[in-house]
Amino acid sequence: MAALEADSLLGPDDPAPFEVYNAGGASPFLLLGDHAGTAILASLKSLGLGPEDRGRHIALDIGVEGLGQVLARELDCPFLRQIYSRLVIDCNRHSGSCPAGWCRKVSLRGWPPSIFW
Repeated sequence: MAALEADSLLGPDDPAPFEVYNAGGASPFLLLGDHAGTAILASLKSLGLGPEDRGRHIALDIGVEGLGQVLARELDCPFLRQIYSRLVIDCNRHSGSCPAGWCRKVSLRGWPPSIFW
């Protein structure tokens, strides 16, 4: 893949990096779904995957979004979920955990540096 500038990865038509379900929940709990999304940045051209592959475990943790929403509703707490596939960004990895040459450090619209695979 040709080198991309960090600012060019997230385009104006790409979705926000996260979504909050039940943002006004009264509970003190906060649920996180770090592998709940399947979106791929337009600049990454779907990584060569079709919709069937994006629904497999290689791209997300199946059921995290649905379970998070049910728990958020039952516990009356917010659920913050990652929109992008873990093939694009792995939010639960420290930036130093990426093998040399496998990924680049970039920032999503001002959020802390993350790993893009």
